[in-house]
Amino acid sequence: MQSQFDHYFSQLHPHSSESMYRADFTTNPCQSQDGPAGDLSRLYFEFFEALQSPSIEPSYYGRLKQLEFLFSRIARVEVGETFYRAATFTLNSNGSIRVHVNWHYLYVNRHLLEENWRKGRYQTEIIDGAPDVSQPNQREGHYCVYFDRFYLAAGSRDHTIRLWDMNTMQFKRSLRSHKASVLCLQLDTKRNMLVSGSSDSTIKIWDIEKGEVVQTLRGHDESVLGLQFEDKYIVSCSRDSTARIWALQDAPESIGAPGENCKNLGSSESNVGCQRYGLLHVLRGHRAAVNSVHIKSMTIATASGDRTVRLWDLATGAAIRTIGSHTRGIACVNVTGNFVVTGSSDHIIKVFDIETGEVLRTLRGHGGLVRTIQTDNTKIISGSYDQSIRIWDLKSGELLQELMRCHDSK
Repeated sequence: MQSQFDHYFSQLHPHSSESMYRADFTTNPCQSQDGPAGDLSRLYFEFFEALQSPSIEPSYYGRLKQLEFLFSRIARVEVGETFYRAATFTLNSNGSIRVHVNWHYLYVNRHLLEENWRKGRYQTEIIDGAPDVSQPNQREGHYCVYFDRFYLAAGSRDHTIRLWDMNTMQFKRSLRSHKASVLCLQLDTKRNMLVSGSSDSTIKIWDIEKGEVVQTLRGHDESVLGLQFEDKYIVSCSRDSTARIWALQDAPESIGAPGENCKNLGSSESNVGCQRYGLLHVLRGHRAAVNSVHIKSMTIATASGDRTVRLWDLATGAAIRTIGSHTRGIACVNVTGNFVVTGSSDHIIKVFDIETGEVLRTLRGHGGLVRTIQTDNTKIISGSYDQSIRIWDLKSGELLQELMRCHDSK
């Protein structure tokens, strides 16, 4: 941790103007001997998150106090004035960090955002899904997308993962290692990590900045249909009717580049130079393909073609309960609060009580298989083979908006 902070401080050189801050950090990106540390906006938030660690020596608070003004100026330039206005950081006299939240600013923007969702105010941007492919007959469909503040990632039938910059929508690079279609993925730029699952039955963990596979997880017997990672866990599900929990293992400090060393690392092998995930539990009980998985707190929900959702304990792998009401296979599941939300081949979305398994609401309107569900604490967003995206009120089940004619196929 101390060496990490020394690295952060080494990047900071006070200048006399805001424009000079920007020039310094854009022409001389943060670098460490282990690879790029990412852009300044990421560095800014990583730094303040790291300061919450109880292992930080008091001397570092004093050093931060000298540099806090500089960090604030960097944040305004690199993160953006609009985003930065939501919260600022200062130091108390005892060296502790104080967060100043602009509640009025947050309320106004949240209200505007909710109005946009309800009234269907949005903009559509069409992105070339395969800018690195020149022949039309070689262009394949995308099976999965994921984005955070920095990257948009898409997995394709042509075995490739492609990355775009979320701010500019410029194509960045292609990631190639899978031997079949990429069916699911998740990324976390702050951890410099992307995890993908494929029809080749493997799960691959990528270093985003280097574009390298650092570990390949093997164990599923058939296609990996869904995955999610959270904290130290990765949970995957497969056509082989199982889900698997993988946990981050203790690993020695890196003494070399991880890429090739870890590329073929199995769940029980050890290797110097990479973080190793090992198989923790195999979740058995479904009688058909497990199509979707979602983690919420310490609970896993798995959805299957056997028309059921099963809930599991993340730490122990123990089965909690089985929920079922659909007349056909369940394609997707999401957990929010006390609700389990599912989408099915029967064209229906159902909202269940997570404690009792009781059906609370049945949402009808899609004209095809409901393939994907996303939720927050107020809304359900569903995508269907009928080529539409629908936005629903989570509590009432009211259809708020229907986004049509955005795609030409499933």
